[in-house]
Amino acid sequence: MWDLLRLIPVCPKSWGLHSWQAPLLAAVRPGQWVQRCCGLRTNWKRQRWVVRNATLGDVVLALSKCEHLTEQRTHREVQFKAADYHVHDCTATSFCAFFFTTYRQWLDVIEVSQVPSAAGAGKNAPLELSAYSFSASVVPASSPLALITAILLFWIPFSDIGQNELHLRTLCALLEENGIQVELRG
Repeated sequence: MWDLLRLIPVCPKSWGLHSWQAPLLAAVRPGQWVQRCCGLRTNWKRQRWVVRNATLGDVVLALSKCEHLTEQRTHREVQFKAADYHVHDCTATSFCAFFFTTYRQWLDVIEVSQVPSAAGAGKNAPLELSAYSFSASVVPASSPLALITAILLFWIPFSDIGQNELHLRTLCALLEENGIQVELRG
C-alpha cells in the first residue's frame, strides 16, 4: 500500500503548497474518519496534561516556541526525528501547531486546550489540558489537490509509526525546558 501512496505526486517544499493546504486538511481531517468509525488508534494520540505551576497563557507562550525546534524528543531511533513545527493558531486559551514530515510534507496536527477541572477554579487548582495529536490525511499536504484526494482515499487506514506520541513528548519536554512541570494522566 505504501508503494502506491508514494506514487501520489507532490510539489517541492519550496513552493509552499503544503502550507496553503494544511489548514483545510486540519479542519476536515479525512485521515481520522475511519479511525473514529472503526475504533482504530493507529494514527493519533491523546493525553491529559496536568500543570500546577503555570497559567494557560504561560503554557501557550512556551508551546509557541516549538517552531525553533530542530529535532523531536525520542527514546529510540526513529525514521522521522527531524522537527518541522509551525504554529497555526495560538490564543490565550488554546494552541494548534502543524508538523510536516521532511520529504513529502505529510501533515500531523497538534492541539492543546484547557479541560474543565473537577477540582474547581480555585487559585491553586491545577490546570488540566487536553493534548491531541493526529495525522490529518494519508495524502501529503504538498500534493496538488490534497484535500480532494484525501477525501477520496479516506477509507485507507494507516499508521503514524508512533509520530504523534513523539510530538506530544517533544512538546512536554519543551514545556519543562521553560520551567513548566507537566504530569501525564491517561
